[in-house]
Amino acid sequence: MRISCFLSISIKIFPNLLRSLVINRLNLYLLGDDELLMSGFNPQKIRVIMIVVCGILVGVLTSIVGPLAFL
Repeated sequence: MRISCFLSISIKIFPNLLRSLVINRLNLYLLGDDELLMSGFNPQKIRVIMIVVCGILVGVLTSIVGPLAFL
């Protein structure tokens, strides 16, 4: 009972958390480094985070889809 309650709460909270932590910074990143600096964010840190997250996503997707290519 508690696990399903926790999952339902986390499913509702996660998109809002993702939106507040990541999407706003990426929108500012589209405007340029100067806008990021004026908003108090470090452009270099955001670039590194984006590269790491993309690398992890590519690795996970490759591990899932890779075996399907050999069927």
